[in-house]
Amino acid sequence: MAGIRAIATPVAPSVILKRKLAEDDSQAATAVAPTKRLRFDSALDVKVIGDPAEKDQTAIKEEVRRAIRERELYGESEDYDEIKNIFEEKPGTVNSPTSSLLRKYLQALSYNASSLKGKLSDLVNAVIETQWLAHDEAFGSVFIRFLGQLGSSQSPYIPNIFKMLVANFSHLSTSAGLASRASSAERAALTKRVHLAIKYLLQLIPSSSTALLAALPRGYPFKDDTLKADLDYAKNLLQIIDYAPELKPDILDLITERLIKLDVEVQIDIEDLEEDVGDLLGDHRPIRKYKDEWEGKEEEIEVSDEDSDDESDDFQTAAELSHARIKTLRSSTAKMDALLDLLFSYYDPQIRSTKPGTSTAIFDLLLGQFRKTILPAHHSRHTQFLLFHFAQTSSELTTRFLTTCLQIVASPIHTAYLRMSAAFYLGSFIARASHITSDDVYQVATSLMSFIERQRLQFEPRSSGPNVKAYGPYYAAFQALIYIFCFRWRDLLSDPEDYQTGDTEEENEDELLNALQTGALQWMPNIRSVLNSNAISILNPLKVCAPTIVEEFARIAKYLSVVYVFNVLESNKRVRLSQFVRQYDGGIQAVGREGLWQLDAWFPFDPYTLPGSQRWVEGDWNEWRGVPGLDGPGGGAGEDEEDSEEDEEDDDRDSDEDGEGDEDAATETPEGSLV
Repeated sequence: MAGIRAIATPVAPSVILKRKLAEDDSQAATAVAPTKRLRFDSALDVKVIGDPAEKDQTAIKEEVRRAIRERELYGESEDYDEIKNIFEEKPGTVNSPTSSLLRKYLQALSYNASSLKGKLSDLVNAVIETQWLAHDEAFGSVFIRFLGQLGSSQSPYIPNIFKMLVANFSHLSTSAGLASRASSAERAALTKRVHLAIKYLLQLIPSSSTALLAALPRGYPFKDDTLKADLDYAKNLLQIIDYAPELKPDILDLITERLIKLDVEVQIDIEDLEEDVGDLLGDHRPIRKYKDEWEGKEEEIEVSDEDSDDESDDFQTAAELSHARIKTLRSSTAKMDALLDLLFSYYDPQIRSTKPGTSTAIFDLLLGQFRKTILPAHHSRHTQFLLFHFAQTSSELTTRFLTTCLQIVASPIHTAYLRMSAAFYLGSFIARASHITSDDVYQVATSLMSFIERQRLQFEPRSSGPNVKAYGPYYAAFQALIYIFCFRWRDLLSDPEDYQTGDTEEENEDELLNALQTGALQWMPNIRSVLNSNAISILNPLKVCAPTIVEEFARIAKYLSVVYVFNVLESNKRVRLSQFVRQYDGGIQAVGREGLWQLDAWFPFDPYTLPGSQRWVEGDWNEWRGVPGLDGPGGGAGEDEEDSEEDEEDDDRDSDEDGEGDEDAATETPEGSLV
């Protein structure tokens, strides 16, 4: 049996086929069983048919995830472009998405905030620039949270975020899709949302304040924008201080810089307009009428038919251009007026606060703006009245302002220009402030005399003659002193109260006149000697200081028997300042008329003329008071004064014929008036 092999029994083909079919059926049955668990291939393109607003949040989340992945891998994605288009669609159009749908997409993007960089920047910028304020509050809340998540994970987007938010400060209607007739309440509600977003970002990302401060000046309205845009922007800047007080100094500096720029531009335009119109119109139209126009008086340019026939086309064209410039001046002046009124309103309650330290803290911010922005500005006209008004609200603030000016005048670490400017401000404040005391005047005059004497003793030994380029602060301080003398000579008496015993102002003036006529007036120590020693000094300040001030000082000082300087003024007619400037510059020829080497008759606190904000400075300004008897019986102008006036025209003629002037480059010294 061992040798016998087992041989398999053959099976019929039909039997094999039956078994195969049975096995296949069994496997098929097994394969059908799991169909209750549905699975999707991630590579499939999922589309939901029906109302897009009804899209499920989960589906949108998957759509966004896939779009981001495709964009990163392949650089192109139809889904990605569709999502971007959704955020770029303007509200109110046929294809504009609902707030609900946008909110779902925004939430989906928030889940992927850490991935929104590189190739996805155009989508992010489209989301940032979407007109989010045109949608409901629910969308607004999600949008603000998205900005926070985006800024936290992708800091390079923070500048664009703040740029978008700040743009709403002046042009809310455009960004929010508002109609021009939207109520103030609607605008206020939307503005509140903007500030809520800024506040949230500053709290979530404290370092983002740097980006905000960079965005604020860039978002300021353009020069040709409306007054409302400027004012709205400034109001919103001040509102930021409420929830970000650490930014207060920077924001106030920014508003003051804007204001001073407007102020200086207006003054330059006025001067240019006066010159152009004066040359153009001659006696046809006084410049005062042009100034009336930009100051808000309703007067139009009137040219009679008879006059029009005689005028050339060039004249008419130039007149139209001048009229256009007047309209621009009106606009700029109105903006300046509104901004100043806003700032007066902002500072006033804080300056007058009874809370310890509040008034001095806010005034110190004003002083900082004075040093940084106002003082360096060339001949601003109105901005400085913030200091003028608030410095007079208390003796402490008066002292702070005066001390600041005196320190700058005397400090060699500052430029000569700043020191001279501080002297102009000091002299003008003491002369014009109505709420300061006699002691304030006395102390400032004493400090100025001390500084002037130190400077004289320092410079005289090496000086060859008067030179404003070499000794500018000295001359500015001397001009401040004699300007103060002209306005406040009563306070420079040894004891002013001795001459204020009458019941009325007239009685006090009569008392002063009697003391003057009897030679009984007693002056503060050293004033006579300081004025005399400097008047006859080789530095010759009476030649360099503004002629308007010098002439008035000479009249009053002679009449009050303080010092006699008319002999110096007569001698100065033969002095040419340009020769000393030339020597100082190493022989380089000094060009221009004599007036170029004299100080300007500039008074920073001249009368305030802006109609809207003028109410804040009413009563602050000291009017000119003449000297009893000087212009009345027995006190008329003396022969010296009359001679000086008669020779003034000859002096100007001599200056023109000096041979060193350049008529094209020359500029006149501004004519001022003490009254």
